[in-house]
Amino acid sequence: MLTACQPSPPEVPQAPVVDGPLMASRAVRLNPENAGFSPAPVLPEIILDPLILKDLGFGQVEDQIGFGFLVENPNPDHAVRHTKYDITAYDEDGVVTGTSTSYIAALQPNQTVGIGDRLRVEEGKTVARLDVHLTDGYPDDPLPPQAIEVRDLAYTQGAPFSILSAILTNPTQENFTTLRVSALLYDRAGAIIGGGFTYLNFINADSSAGVRILVTASDDVADFAIFPHFSASTLLHTQPDQPGDAAEVKLEQTGFGQLGRRVGFAFILANPNGQYSVENAEYNLTAYSSEDFVLGVDSGTIHRLNPNQTLGVGGNFIISEGDTIDRIEVHIRPGTFVPSAAIPAFSADNIDFTQSRYASTVSGNIHNPFSQDITNLRVSALLYDATGAIIGGGYSFLDTASAGAQTPVEVFVYSDQEPAHIELHAATTILSETGE
Repeated sequence: MLTACQPSPPEVPQAPVVDGPLMASRAVRLNPENAGFSPAPVLPEIILDPLILKDLGFGQVEDQIGFGFLVENPNPDHAVRHTKYDITAYDEDGVVTGTSTSYIAALQPNQTVGIGDRLRVEEGKTVARLDVHLTDGYPDDPLPPQAIEVRDLAYTQGAPFSILSAILTNPTQENFTTLRVSALLYDRAGAIIGGGFTYLNFINADSSAGVRILVTASDDVADFAIFPHFSASTLLHTQPDQPGDAAEVKLEQTGFGQLGRRVGFAFILANPNGQYSVENAEYNLTAYSSEDFVLGVDSGTIHRLNPNQTLGVGGNFIISEGDTIDRIEVHIRPGTFVPSAAIPAFSADNIDFTQSRYASTVSGNIHNPFSQDITNLRVSALLYDATGAIIGGGYSFLDTASAGAQTPVEVFVYSDQEPAHIELHAATTILSETGE
């Protein structure tokens, strides 16, 4: 595993730096009519200098291409929104073997940003050349700059995909959603030899979150850089309003267990409001080593927290061979507060635990208190030790919970200990439907 505290390929604009390419903005100040894929605003007599392609490179593993490029907005007074880029891969005979199209949501005035991505080409073809064509977007007012900091980068090589991980820190008092996080990989000469990207669903004000980016690169990786930047969703989303008489959702407990490469986790959320449901709250989880490197991440949406409900959320993910998790951190992005009367909760009984060397199971019955069948429930299992600490978890989906009845369910869980106490928590999802 290669590690770095801060990337520094030679003669390449790097991140993170105070005046460098890692820029976010106050999404709450933006006009949604001008964001994402909306029509360009009418701004008379603005002639932009074209964007500048500063660097381009790629690496190939089997039929996977990882590429990256640096692009500069040379205009000192205007941001550039919704820039299209087209990628074309050619073999040594000049025959096209693969294409890709995507967009850069926004470039700040005088900003240089790295864009990483991956492309699949025809099987058995070797790419000799990669071209990128930029179609400049439209001008817009500058976006208020806020620096997102990057630290503790680590690279783990694999085939056809490797992983570049890092910790992102938001030192501002603004929350950001759906950041596109690009990775560029370099050889010892500073040439780009790979790339990739991921999305971070949110990062709260004055907090941190981990990312793990699937990348494809040539074998001789010597350095790497990560560039968080806007997606169209970043510009469109604003923080949901919280009513003056509403209290925040509380994260009451977290915990995990590790069984080889499998990690089972769980956390408990409480909605203290008797008059509001909370819909579409989000979470992200980062698992850290004792050296503070990111070993695993997970994220998701909690469809609904009913008034005065306490809900357990379980899950699992896989880490690299030989890694040992020291701690996890869970962050919550508040959802939408919806006025609501009291709502009955699903319950569980006849809970049983069956231990296995590779994956244990929790079984039980889910009771549906409603007079209609409900489909697509997410059922979380939480494992506790004798002191009440969470030592593992998992989840499954229940196709249909029969009206007013008990429906059996089984959940795979992961922990290195036998639990002293077990809970099952069922909740609706965005796919849930009620029967007639």
